Amino acid sequence: MTAKASTEAVWAERVQAWREVGGSAEAFAKGRGYSGSALRLWGGRLSPRTGRSPRIVALVPRSSGSSTPGGAAAGGELVIEVGSSRVRVAAGFDRALLVEVLSVLGAAR
Repeated sequence: MTAKASTEAVWAERVQAWREVGGSAEAFAKGRGYSGSALRLWGGRLSPRTGRSPRIVALVPRSSGSSTPGGAAAGGELVIEVGSSRVRVAAGFDRALLVEVLSVLGAAR
């Protein structure tokens, strides 16, 4: 296991434990040797890899076409709602940019 993978595994365990307990990141991190802000940062970084959908995101098929398995609308477009914001994602999107946009929208809630 590489150092990067090891670090990610440690933070994945911390983030999972925090999510299971609930409450603020600061309260969970207190006395554990890391900060609440680091916990939130890693939570955002690891969310796409956890297989769990964030509760604030809903996938909405386009109403003008039939949807296909997986929530993608006809034509390869996907609409992601975060709160009252909508992000339209077309085939060939930049994954890293989408993760950043969703992270910002989620943090603004």
